[in-house]
Amino acid sequence: MASYPKLTGTVIGTQGSWNNIGNTIHKAFDGDLNTFFDGPTANGCWLGLDFGEGVRNVITQIKFCPRSGYEQRMIGGIFQGANKEDFSDAVTLFTITSLPGSGTLTSVDVDNPTGFRYVRYLSPDGSNGNIAELQFFGTPAGEENDDLEHHHHHH
Repeated sequence: MASYPKLTGTVIGTQGSWNNIGNTIHKAFDGDLNTFFDGPTANGCWLGLDFGEGVRNVITQIKFCPRSGYEQRMIGGIFQGANKEDFSDAVTLFTITSLPGSGTLTSVDVDNPTGFRYVRYLSPDGSNGNIAELQFFGTPAGEENDDLEHHHHHH
């Protein structure tokens, strides 16, 4: 399978942190598996990326790492793609059903050809949104997904 670049965008999601300690959503996008997002409330916390105006990406892979010692808090969490800011048109890309490994990135493949402007991790109830790292990989929508594997002739 072709490897796709890590996608970047504006970090979006639940603002604040538990007891205002500072473990905000940005900690899940800092490349450090030892820092983590710890949300202000037990339920409904989420975090993701806005790829920007007019940008749509097809998600090919998601990588995530749980908060150390709280791996079970990711079970039941879902990854979603959407094109509306409020995620009212959200599509589930992957649901976590088993305990992720600690201190390492778990990689899951996504098979959905839709281009999305917004992606997110929606945490299960009782988890405070706990996640140490979140990465989305993919390719701009509109490009054929096999462009990276075939050579095209230019006229």
